[in-house]
Amino acid sequence: MKERLGLAAAFAAGACLTLSGAGCRSAPSHPGSPGESAPDADPPSASVGTAAVLTGCMNDESGRPVPDVRIVLFAGFATRWRVAETRTDARGRYEFNPMNYGSLIRDESSGRWDYFVGIQIEHATWVSADGRSWWDLTVSSAPGAVTRFDLTLIPGGAVEGVVRDADAGAPRSVDLRLYLQPPGDFLRYATTDERGAFRQSALFPGRYVADLNEPGLEYPVIGEFDVRAGQTTRVDWAVASPPADADSAEAD
Repeated sequence: MKERLGLAAAFAAGACLTLSGAGCRSAPSHPGSPGESAPDADPPSASVGTAAVLTGCMNDESGRPVPDVRIVLFAGFATRWRVAETRTDARGRYEFNPMNYGSLIRDESSGRWDYFVGIQIEHATWVSADGRSWWDLTVSSAPGAVTRFDLTLIPGGAVEGVVRDADAGAPRSVDLRLYLQPPGDFLRYATTDERGAFRQSALFPGRYVADLNEPGLEYPVIGEFDVRAGQTTRVDWAVASPPADADSAEAD
């Protein structure tokens, strides 16, 4: 309880709070805890007096800024959708000011309605050093509050290849899920083109499983591959055609 009260006091005082990673840090690191507030099915609109700022920076492990990192915000709880994005500048800094994006979530202790957002970063070569591809964040709407979200970035790797039909050998247009092993917090999606080809960059180094993004087929696994920093892994996968009854079920 003391920890929660201290966190609320810091927000009320307009303190900068670093929620993850390192970099341009001005306060001790503290894990985000969106579960401390409960979403409401019909929250009120944000008031005109709401003052919320979300800011931070992206640095490499040596503390050098990483420019042109896209920071994307998502609203919603079970279903998510993009609501805003920006990019880091030459100093590796970004800012949403005023921060009025995301879903409203009630802080039970104060009765205040804060912003709840999902965050992803996108870059051609860099990934977060914590091995995650998604973060949930509560952004305080207390007057004068500044919420800070920093990340340390490391070089990622890439995968590219072709997906073909196992019987005919023809290219297959499919949606893929690529997830780090053991199953955790890093997941990327990819789609093959008319040639059956795909490429996905900025993957956290490690062992991956690829499956078809087909809930009706229970996400069949089609391959595994390794990702190394600064390198591109090539794959060639064959995919069996779905059974006829599965096609009928999907049509229905």
